Amino acid sequence: MNEVTKKYYYTIGEVSRILDLKQYVIRYWETEFTQLHPKKDHGRNRKYSEENIDLLRTIKDMLYNQKYTIDGARQKLSRQNKTKKFEQLEFEFQRDETPMLEEIAEPANVDTILITFRQRLHEFSKEIQNFKERWNVKQDSVPAKSKKVE
Repeated sequence: MNEVTKKYYYTIGEVSRILDLKQYVIRYWETEFTQLHPKKDHGRNRKYSEENIDLLRTIKDMLYNQKYTIDGARQKLSRQNKTKKFEQLEFEFQRDETPMLEEIAEPANVDTILITFRQRLHEFSKEIQNFKERWNVKQDSVPAKSKKVE
């Protein structure tokens, strides 16, 4: 970074100087590349992280040096993000070693079965929620809950 003090967030003016880009170009790229979304403070001022700056540097290289079109750069970044997310996937299911059918000397207690089922369903629901948070799944992209039919 060209003689700039390292910090958590940079203003658009600082990013403009670091990358030798006009501010309006950076703002335009924000509209074209969904991966680029700097934080905004209460005054709606953009705050760029190191990750945002690296992404802008990559976009600049793709457009100015590699001669990609905006659409081509957008597609390549999208493919890279999908590959990166796939590689980061560390989702592990713990195998339940309890036998599916146990030999039971007594008849099964329905209440106990329901309680166990609800507990396992709740645990599974937590795993799904963690998965959605890990992959930034937005609520509007998840199908609405169906109404309960009785």
